[in-house]
Amino acid sequence: MKTHPVQAPVATPEPAPHAGWKKAVLALVGGVVLTATSGCVIAPSPYYDREPQPVYVEPAYPSPGIGWVWIFQPRIGWGWHHPRHGWDDRGRGRGRGRGHGRD
Repeated sequence: MKTHPVQAPVATPEPAPHAGWKKAVLALVGGVVLTATSGCVIAPSPYYDREPQPVYVEPAYPSPGIGWVWIFQPRIGWGWHHPRHGWDDRGRGRGRGRGHGRD
C-alpha cells in the first residue's frame, strides 16, 4: 500500500515587524530585576531593637548604706541606686541621691 503525504494548510502567525527588540528589552529588564533582587536578603534581627548590653563595671567605692544596689541605667551608667533615695552621685551634683545633703 502506497501512502501519499497530505499537505495540510498550517496557519502560522506572521511576527510583527518589531517583535524581536520587544522580546529583547523584556528579557533585559527581567534579567536586571532578577539580578537586583537575587542578592543577599537581610532579615531583621531581634537584636536590632534592643539596647546594647552594658559591660559590667565594678564599684569604685563601697555601698553608701543598706538598701543600695549596684545597677546599670542607660542614661547614667553604672552606679548605686536606692528605691527611696535615687542615685548616689558621690557629690558630683547630678541626679538625686546622697550627694545633695540628704544623708
